[in-house]
Amino acid sequence: FFTRFLRRYAGRFRGKSACLDQSIALRQFLAEIGIASVLKIGVKRQPFAAHAWLEINDVPVLEANHVKRDFVCFDSLPEGTIALLNPALSKLNL
Repeated sequence: FFTRFLRRYAGRFRGKSACLDQSIALRQFLAEIGIASVLKIGVKRQPFAAHAWLEINDVPVLEANHVKRDFVCFDSLPEGTIALLNPALSKLNL
């Protein structure tokens, strides 16, 4: 149920439900109910892939724990910088 809800919620922002869209939507939803989270964006080499997810207290949300082992994270993005990725998100407090 929650995954379906998340995909619909993510669709409000960009129209597709890629990992970044879902992470941004989930972060907004959690913020609305008072739960702080951290957006993580990482890459891996073999095979090359990029991925975005959320963490609460250093624990991945709706992800397997191996995501932290498989992907090397960029520095966490501070509050308010998500809008730089998509100007349409500038109204949101992400």
